[in-house]
Amino acid sequence: MYKADCSNNMTMQKTSFEIKNFICSLKKLLPLANSHMVHFITQNLFERLIPKHLQEEIMSLSINETNDLVLGSFSKINPQNERAPQLCDFLIQTHKLSLSESDLCLSFESLCTYLGSRGFGECSSCIIKNLMSVKKSHEVEMMSGIIDALARTEKCTHVVDIGGGKGYLSSVLALKHHLKVLSIDSSFITSKSAIKQIPKVEKLWTSLHKKASKIENTTNGSINTQSSNEEPQQKSADLCKVATMYITEETNVVKLIEDEFQEEVGGIALVGLHTCGNLAASSLRMFANNPVHMKCLVNVGCCYHLIVEEFDTNPPWLEVQSAASGIGFPMSTYLRDEGFVLGRNARMLAAQPPDRISHEGTLQTEALFYRALLEVYLEKKLCPPNGLPHFRVGKIAKKCSSFQEYVTKSVQRLGLNIQVDDGELQELYDSHSENRKQLHVFFLLRLCVAPAIEAAIMLDRLLYLREQGIQDAYLTQLFDPVVSPRCYAIVAFNKISSTASQTVQ
Repeated sequence: MYKADCSNNMTMQKTSFEIKNFICSLKKLLPLANSHMVHFITQNLFERLIPKHLQEEIMSLSINETNDLVLGSFSKINPQNERAPQLCDFLIQTHKLSLSESDLCLSFESLCTYLGSRGFGECSSCIIKNLMSVKKSHEVEMMSGIIDALARTEKCTHVVDIGGGKGYLSSVLALKHHLKVLSIDSSFITSKSAIKQIPKVEKLWTSLHKKASKIENTTNGSINTQSSNEEPQQKSADLCKVATMYITEETNVVKLIEDEFQEEVGGIALVGLHTCGNLAASSLRMFANNPVHMKCLVNVGCCYHLIVEEFDTNPPWLEVQSAASGIGFPMSTYLRDEGFVLGRNARMLAAQPPDRISHEGTLQTEALFYRALLEVYLEKKLCPPNGLPHFRVGKIAKKCSSFQEYVTKSVQRLGLNIQVDDGELQELYDSHSENRKQLHVFFLLRLCVAPAIEAAIMLDRLLYLREQGIQDAYLTQLFDPVVSPRCYAIVAFNKISSTASQTVQ
């Protein structure tokens, strides 16, 4: 249970205290999180990072037993195995660091109960079917419903969809909920797709709406002659606009809305469905810096590996250099004062879908073993004095029927002058057979840490908003994590409600 206290200081103190305890526990797991599977064999990660007693327990279990034990722990089943008490304790302790176990993260039902106490209407869950993938449909259904409820209650005249992509969310907000939406994306190609997509959504929405009305009229034994009422109240072109530009926290979205809609702006609902990397942080800063116009916020982040960390001394990857600006982590003064660093491998790990993997009940790690063994082979052949450079082979393992074929294609892709010998490769593969099981289990243990890294990022964002005086800020699980692994949303209001003392279950 989380209590939204009347006192801003009490709310801040509670948030800071919870995060302080969380960070103390997380720090112990960061070496494991920041390891890289490519170096599993060359850097002897199993021996270096797994305690001896835990190594012995792990190796005493079969692969299937370990899979069942570890993957089962994600479904909140208390793991028990008398032959592996240390492993069970590790699973319990890491699970406690996930957002699903945090007092600072509300269930969606709890959030809706609280919003209802503030006068919010029920979130609609009807969506246009046969238009999007199951994943996207689920996301848009949940997101559009809560945005509609928030925007109307907060009397927002416009919605700004940050990182709007192909415009699915914006289209539904406009056509189903009749909200005026400005969709902004940095990619011209993506924005162009959105412009083409919106009329298609409108056409399908109108068609489905007519069919539903005919069925209802037939059932009621009446004929509806006012077909115009079956159409959206306004054309999509009037309700949904698309802009292409790179968003930062200084972007003047008020002027953008005025230019696109040619009208004055009242309240703005600032939203983002899977805002990539630093874009989530920029959105939160924009919201905090514009309390006059920004009335409410709904933001779901993604692509944690593209976040730029302030205190990470390692150079960012090339895709980060080209895709991000400013600082994305940490945002809160508390973690900045700590000089806290997650690390890029840890952030990459946070993008893993543990709930989905657990649901599927199986895990294929042969491709990871191929890549780790390739690193051994390249070190032997190239003998670099300062270690191998960061080779990027790509996802070619699925297209290879053997380790020999994988190495041959990798050497060709990397443009290396190496004469590949199949017999030598087979001997290398056979000599590291024990490493296959170790690598598989090592990956499972790292997977257990993934939710804790995501929790650190999301809790930092929550604390940042509360440090800015936005006490009406909440963290909630908005999506089914099996369907949509990046399932957590920040919901916030740029004002303190008189009902902020309500208790949220």
